[in-house]
Amino acid sequence: MTATQIPSRLGSLMNRPGPRLAGLGLLILLLLIPLGMIEQRVLERGERRNEAAAGVAQAWGQSQSLAGPMLRLPYTVRWREGKEERSRSGWLVLPPHRLEVEARLDSQVRRRGIFEVPVYRARADLRGDFVLPDLSGLGLAQTDVDFSRAELMIGIAEPGALTTDSRASVADQDLVLEPAAQSLGAQGVHARLPQGASAESLLVGVPFQMSLGLNGSTAFAIAPVARETVLNLTSDWPHPSFTGKGLPARSRIEPSGFEASWSRSHLGRGYPPVWLDDQVTRDLIDASAFGVELCVPVDPYRMAERIAKYGALLLLLSFAAIWVMELLGGRPLHPVQYLLLGGSLCLFGLLQLALAEHLGFAAAFFLAAGAVVVQAAWYTRVATGSTRRAVSLGGLLGAWFGYLYVVLQAEDLAFLLGAIALFAALTAVMWSTRKVNWSIGPRWDVADATVE
Repeated sequence: MTATQIPSRLGSLMNRPGPRLAGLGLLILLLLIPLGMIEQRVLERGERRNEAAAGVAQAWGQSQSLAGPMLRLPYTVRWREGKEERSRSGWLVLPPHRLEVEARLDSQVRRRGIFEVPVYRARADLRGDFVLPDLSGLGLAQTDVDFSRAELMIGIAEPGALTTDSRASVADQDLVLEPAAQSLGAQGVHARLPQGASAESLLVGVPFQMSLGLNGSTAFAIAPVARETVLNLTSDWPHPSFTGKGLPARSRIEPSGFEASWSRSHLGRGYPPVWLDDQVTRDLIDASAFGVELCVPVDPYRMAERIAKYGALLLLLSFAAIWVMELLGGRPLHPVQYLLLGGSLCLFGLLQLALAEHLGFAAAFFLAAGAVVVQAAWYTRVATGSTRRAVSLGGLLGAWFGYLYVVLQAEDLAFLLGAIALFAALTAVMWSTRKVNWSIGPRWDVADATVE
């Protein structure tokens, strides 16, 4: 075999379906490199959005979670060991017997550059009563507790976001709320009861009322610290996601907002109805909280991440369509032309996200998809000289992008729809190539190309 015959033999070999299919597989693997770079860029933009959201939350208010109110009562237990008297002091934490919360979240959208963050002004009215249970299970007697130094405390994720019109009263005693560096083991506010409390009144039940105004962002939650906790929550935000331990007993979601109601018992929450200060941590209390998250209906960054993950599938289906068209007749594309078409498809996710930051997801998706379809069809027409193949590829890409849009919207069915798409594509390839002789396959010659 002469040196001049080697390229000819190699070209003849690569024009057979099997080796050409293997070559296309290598091209797809090569194009995974720019796909990975684009996905990394999408993640970086998502991180920038998160940084912007954190900046807005720091200035306005973080996600708010309320734990309380509760009474904190100092105690001292004394005993004798031989001739020596010993003592142990601490705090008795008394949650409400019943807690009812009426809360309203008035939402806003704040911007940091091109990024939008949902925030809210919350108004929470709390009422209920404190009832002193039997303390023998804690190793205490009523005489060990100093009721005159009773304090009211409530844990708040960010007490600095409280508004000046917040107020509280216990047993008709108006209280002055003060910041507390440590309230329930975390940040919060507290207030001394001017006249203290008494065991007799607590045995009957001491009522309380609180009205809190606070700013927050993204989420709002209540910890079920009482024996029975009831939360009635309303908001003008139309896209709630109920979170935490326990879905609402009743809820109604409309375009103008939502309403939701919870009723939770202390059973199963993981901590007792009354405890000593070192027995229950704030993390344990927060773990039992429930509430709502103000979701963005279509998060362009989450959608862009999912589009990037579908990039390899888009390349596979597109190259498979072009390869089948080649098997059915016409001028084959050069590997470089495959790479150019693949680069156009890879850029779809990046172009879509860049437009979505300014136009919203839906408009950006269809503009980017339309641009890629037109570019791919035009280049196929120029490269192959076939209008029919260009229209066919454009139609297939348009159908695929439409199907991808449906998959992205139906998140719960994404896996099923993706599997169906792969099965349908494989079936189409099998049907189109059912008469191909894989041992010989078609032979292409550039001179055979015709303009259609």
